[in-house]
Amino acid sequence: MTFWGLIVEGSRKATYGELGGILRDLHSMTLPVGLELPSFNPFDKQELRISQAAIPEDDRVFLRKRWSELRDQFEGLRFETPKGPVHGDAHVHNLMVNDRGEVILIDFEAFCFDHPEWDLMVTSVEHHSLGWQTDEQYADFVRAYGRDLHDWHGYDTLRRLQEFGPGGRGDGGRVPPAHRCLAE
Repeated sequence: MTFWGLIVEGSRKATYGELGGILRDLHSMTLPVGLELPSFNPFDKQELRISQAAIPEDDRVFLRKRWSELRDQFEGLRFETPKGPVHGDAHVHNLMVNDRGEVILIDFEAFCFDHPEWDLMVTSVEHHSLGWQTDEQYADFVRAYGRDLHDWHGYDTLRRLQEFGPGGRGDGGRVPPAHRCLAE
């Protein structure tokens, strides 16, 4: 049985700067001794999604080939940060501002122990690939967090994984923007 506390929403939405600050704080935490969390797995759902998609077989072959290429690129990736707590679905819509103005991180179903780049990638891809934030909003996020993932050598690999479709986290009902990057 799980008990939840009611969050009475305030009159404003959370900002990207607040998301950056909350992720900075989350990623700086140490896990309690004895708490074991799974690693982030960007590959856990894609084969099933490809297999069950109502698409022509030649498209399925193309997607499997592309996914295999991405897996190979990921295997050679070197992260700059140590593993730690990762939200797993870190976007501004998983923040609530209560009636006292406190910003609260919600939706922990994909919480895991891995590299913080996974959380930073969500907002970075939303900005650079999809244009979902203004330059000012993204700059607020980067300023609050203290790092712009776009400058990292592994950015393109994680971007392609993110754009192909969510893997190790819930996708919040959002449609993956795979159609924008598959031809790259």
